[in-house]
Amino acid sequence: MSVELESLKPADFDSFSAITTAAYQANYGDVDESMARHILDSHARGCDKVGYMTLRKEVFLVRCEGRPMGFTTLTWKRGGSAKTGPTILFPESRGKGIGPQVQLALQRLVGARGGRKTYGTVSEANVRAQKYMLRAGYEIETRLREHYNPDRTEIIFGRLLSPGPAAPAAAAAPAVDESKVLRAVPAGASDILFNSARLI
Repeated sequence: MSVELESLKPADFDSFSAITTAAYQANYGDVDESMARHILDSHARGCDKVGYMTLRKEVFLVRCEGRPMGFTTLTWKRGGSAKTGPTILFPESRGKGIGPQVQLALQRLVGARGGRKTYGTVSEANVRAQKYMLRAGYEIETRLREHYNPDRTEIIFGRLLSPGPAAPAAAAAPAVDESKVLRAVPAGASDILFNSARLI
């Protein structure tokens, strides 16, 4: 399966805005269309006018064998890292192994441009996205409890890259170790782990 990333054209801005807003409202609630419009504004300008650590956002139409499959975003940060996402595939494109391939394509792009790391956040409730991040070679770096709203925990995935040709190849996707997929943690378990770490 060959995944291509095509810079989003203005003709697709409304479609990106609608699908992104719906996905964010389903996962985070208190998000309106202004978030998607901010991403598109940064993409069109080539810079982020309100971010300091964020340099710019790039939005891509994801194609597989020439067919549109969804959208993905790279947020370029100071220091050589890039945050992936949102990655939102069209409903008919989900469950076909495209998610890990999109992440690997983003990793290759970041590596080819001299970036040193990609990372992304995934809601703990989104087990499917956790699995595709692991398949794309990411490691779980941490969990952010109640990060965007009181009933959601975010998982931070990261992958260090080698710049240029040594960036991950499409065939580099490892099998998923199901034991690494995070499920809801019993109340208080995170506090115990955090407090234990502070004592060290």
